[in-house]
Amino acid sequence: MTNDLLASANWGDRLAHALGVCCVWLIAALTAVRAFGHGAPLQIDGASGALVVSGGLALGPGFVAQAFDPSEDAGLDFPGVTVRTDLPGYDVTNVAGGVLQLEVLSRRDLSTPGAPQRWLWYWDPTLATVAAAAEDPDFTLRRKDLLGSVTFDQFDGTSASVLPITESLGLNSHQHYLRYELDNVPAAAFGVYGFFARVLAPGYAFSEPVLLAFGYGIDTLQYAAGANAINLAAAFAGDFDASGAVDGGDFMLWQRTLGATGAYPLADGTLDGVVDIADLVLWQFQYGEPLIGDSSIAAVPEPSSLVAAACVLAACLRFVYDARRKPNR
Repeated sequence: MTNDLLASANWGDRLAHALGVCCVWLIAALTAVRAFGHGAPLQIDGASGALVVSGGLALGPGFVAQAFDPSEDAGLDFPGVTVRTDLPGYDVTNVAGGVLQLEVLSRRDLSTPGAPQRWLWYWDPTLATVAAAAEDPDFTLRRKDLLGSVTFDQFDGTSASVLPITESLGLNSHQHYLRYELDNVPAAAFGVYGFFARVLAPGYAFSEPVLLAFGYGIDTLQYAAGANAINLAAAFAGDFDASGAVDGGDFMLWQRTLGATGAYPLADGTLDGVVDIADLVLWQFQYGEPLIGDSSIAAVPEPSSLVAAACVLAACLRFVYDARRKPNR
């Protein structure tokens, strides 16, 4: 009887141990699968009242501070009529209201003569530089619920640059709302394709812009090189006149267009729809930063920080003076 009880207890211990090992392996396997399919999502937080995006690849000099999605499991795939991916996804916290939007932003391309406005960017791995992609392929942002899409190519944008990507956003959620598709007929060239965008939600200040860049037939080192080259070609936000330098010419343009409103006036570096003091502060912050790493882009000369500070002070005094001169209504 005692031996039977001991045997039963030992069997129970072995079964519990085996089940525990199985659970550990199952959790590890599920974690690995989730990590493989998760990528590096846009981590969006609205706790401050503004949408703050983090979690991307940190970039060098240029228009934005980070790129998505640099993870090894990301990139355009499934060759066919289009090459596509569902990454990056969106990790959203502290955003109420249910609606999340993505706005595609064009930038002047300093790597191309004439610095034309560009929506879809391409980095050629064979030349290791930003270039015009062969056949000018279309790029589409398509909602996975098929309730909306936006399509653009390299130098022709879209009349509706804001895409509502969901109307059922949870306060804290992780979802892959969009499918990113590149036209593959004729066959698209290997390289990095990307566009600049920012996130919007009603009741919140919009996010800083980021680069959504997609590798096709390249490795992670090439991805990083391509994303940085695209960011560099788009220049600094304070380079209002797209000269390749944040300098006095940009300050003069800001002065001439102060108060202008509309769809991104030239000196609207903050992209809030008006040329104001905030744009001057942005210009002062970036004044003198060198654009390095690409011989096709002019280097910024080294100015005196005192000159920039004096310009800011003079402009602020003028702004206050003009405001006081306006008659009361």
